[in-house]
Amino acid sequence: MKQLILKDFAIQRRSAYMFFAMGLLFFFYMTAMDQHNMISVMMPVFVIVYSFINRSMHEDEKNHATRLLICLPVPRATLVKAKYASVVLLALGSTAVLSLIGIVGGALSFETHEDRVVNLLIAAVVTCCYSLLVSILIPMVYKMGVAKAQVYNRFFFMGLILLGGSSGAILSAVRSRFDFSAGPPAWLQRIWDALEKISPYVWIIGLFCLAVLMFLVSLRLSIRYFEKREDL
Repeated sequence: MKQLILKDFAIQRRSAYMFFAMGLLFFFYMTAMDQHNMISVMMPVFVIVYSFINRSMHEDEKNHATRLLICLPVPRATLVKAKYASVVLLALGSTAVLSLIGIVGGALSFETHEDRVVNLLIAAVVTCCYSLLVSILIPMVYKMGVAKAQVYNRFFFMGLILLGGSSGAILSAVRSRFDFSAGPPAWLQRIWDALEKISPYVWIIGLFCLAVLMFLVSLRLSIRYFEKREDL
């Protein structure tokens, strides 16, 4: 598996430099906009990782690398695991490098307890969201190929953008339908009070565990789809 992981980085070496440069510029832009927290790290990491996944899988299909690899005495499950491992290594490496730059440059602070909790919570929430997006994209590629997966992926992102753009109208409709002038309903307030009592570290650990769980489920789906695929 080690050689398969190295193959990904060797083929994408030039592109990886470009993706990291883009992520670094995005990081400096975010910090210049006074985003002095983990958002300024996690957003560029997503740009780097998502670009790497798309480019890597597109190159594998374009150069018929996948056809060559499945002819080798290597289980298809191993090929999929190597791809996921390269994604994890790139994400962890990018996060570590950008975090270190942020700490050394004074853009990130972990000095106080509040700073640590806020930054870890942001990292956990964003990692969970990114894990969901990546966990959808990779199985789609293994099921139907890069071209079709990218089309569906664009529609998915368009749906997210439309949902985000219409969120204001949805909230206005909810406010007009329900009267919140006297505060939220009693049942909702009880739920909120119960959630407030949970330690933020429990939320952080829970969100990271959820991200890992989604990634593992995605891995299993990708292996199943790739083993059944016959159009290679």
